[in-house]
Amino acid sequence: MWEGEVPLKSRKRLAVLVSVALCLTLVVAACSKDNEGKNDPKQSPSQTAQPTASAESSPSSDGSQGFAFHKYDPPIKLTFHTAVSADTKWRDGESVDNNAFTQWAKDELGIEWKTKFVTPTNEDGKTKINLGMASGDLPDAIFGETPQLSTLASQGYLLPLNDLIDKYASPLVKDRLEAAMDASGGKFLSPYTIDGKYYALPIDAEIWGRTYYNTFIRQDILDTLGKPVPQTLDQFEDVLAAYKAQVPDGVGVFLHKDLVPNGVNQMSPAMQPYGAYPGRWIVGADGKLAYGSVQPETKKGLETLRKWYSNGWIDKEFIVKDFSKAVEQVATGKTLSMTGDWWFVYYPFPDVVKNVPQATFSATSLLGPDGKAKLVTGNPFNFAIGISAESEHPEAFIYQLNELMDSALRQDTALRDRLLGESGYIFKYPAESPSALVAKNPEAPQELQDFDVAKPGPKFFRTSVHPKYYPGFSFFGEVDTGYSDLVAVANAAETGNKDGLTAAQLQSYTDLSNNKVLSALVSEMKLAKSIRSDLTIDAFMGAPTPTMIEKNAYLLKLENETFSKIIIGTAPLDDFDKFVAEWNKAGGAQITKEVNDWYEKSK
Repeated sequence: MWEGEVPLKSRKRLAVLVSVALCLTLVVAACSKDNEGKNDPKQSPSQTAQPTASAESSPSSDGSQGFAFHKYDPPIKLTFHTAVSADTKWRDGESVDNNAFTQWAKDELGIEWKTKFVTPTNEDGKTKINLGMASGDLPDAIFGETPQLSTLASQGYLLPLNDLIDKYASPLVKDRLEAAMDASGGKFLSPYTIDGKYYALPIDAEIWGRTYYNTFIRQDILDTLGKPVPQTLDQFEDVLAAYKAQVPDGVGVFLHKDLVPNGVNQMSPAMQPYGAYPGRWIVGADGKLAYGSVQPETKKGLETLRKWYSNGWIDKEFIVKDFSKAVEQVATGKTLSMTGDWWFVYYPFPDVVKNVPQATFSATSLLGPDGKAKLVTGNPFNFAIGISAESEHPEAFIYQLNELMDSALRQDTALRDRLLGESGYIFKYPAESPSALVAKNPEAPQELQDFDVAKPGPKFFRTSVHPKYYPGFSFFGEVDTGYSDLVAVANAAETGNKDGLTAAQLQSYTDLSNNKVLSALVSEMKLAKSIRSDLTIDAFMGAPTPTMIEKNAYLLKLENETFSKIIIGTAPLDDFDKFVAEWNKAGGAQITKEVNDWYEKSK
């Protein structure tokens, strides 16, 4: 989920970050309906069952719109699948089928949730779903990654959600989906869209936290050198040269052997100034998608990296070091700059400060040929949930989504006021007092914490339940909360005023301050705010194409080896042209065609 790899020994250091800054829970629950009379999974959407349950409703918008919350009477049964590991903690008497959430769903919506199957891991769950496709026995709704869900959708096993959302979703749900689309440049639903219909809903809309990266540079070293934070390639190279002259055994540029990015583009300082984005699909001048690694701009970037290596600005042994080994070197304090994830302020920078107490960090992103610091990031929406075409009550998922989002966003006063004015929407769930939002047993694991809220509901249960056990859709309507949280922390650091920080934000503030890296977050967030509008998501967000599945392993190996050899000088720069020719011949040209076929269908 994160961009880049976090070493195992560092995961505990990110625990606070994960819970504080982002709502990035990888939801493992998906829901399904286990019924006797199953429809043909390949039937058309118009043939699917329509809602039949009566409604016990509480009006929540003005009567002219006719929106009301819905409860089934008699209750209906839906099933879901989930992964439960051996170390999962449950309250006495609770289980995956009987917990705070399932009881709430039964009481408030008349929905009884049961597991179709439970697996120890997500990977095992994927296998079970594949078996379900073969046997025609699938859950009503299915949690999975983009490739599997795209296969299910293309073969008719999932229902399109457009009409269901239009007909049954609350004004709040529609508003939050629109916000997610706006924040993602219209790509929130792209991975699951075929011919204008979308077949799954991502688990959240955390765009920034899953994609953002920048180049961090040691501010204390810049101060010693008398240099400003570089913004252009020339300025960056001037700093590299000055640092090498002062610290001959220092490393100017952080680099490791896995050059081709599936997350952060670590080669960015040498590539971005030319408008080169290796490893990403970009929109070309002709309006078609093109693979960044085979564009002429990338050759210029490789020429620059070749020069940096020759000058001794890059670790001579980078081609044998993975991320973990390269980060160990950063922690020693002899690395000037490193391009990496936004969470570098949580790790490894605290380790750098332990070894070099005076170390401070600033963030930069070198300007491209258009004068903008434009990032092209990976796909942040890799996990989603769709509804099986066999479901007798697909509308029930939307009814539950209405309640889930209403409860989860109940504390957003500005949102409550705006929707009341725009659509007459009145929240069903009341805002809770600050004291009710503090766990009575904060030392307990998240799934076992207690809260004394006025009205239980998702994210605000008196008896908390971990989000991965929510059957049904798990998009809470929160859009880029990680970004908002860290902006709040950075603003508090700048102003010295911590009033208004949530308990989680205050904890993040305290941890960063104690680790003496709070200023690094301030610098990063200033940069993020200034270049946020120029952040672009990889233009290809579909499932791997047939030729990708068959050829990508070889093509990526070819790319990484060619780039490495060019950089260290064991192959001439013009081998890049041979690489491009081989890439196209060995499947790249066909992949480009398939990617553009997807692009046309996804519009």
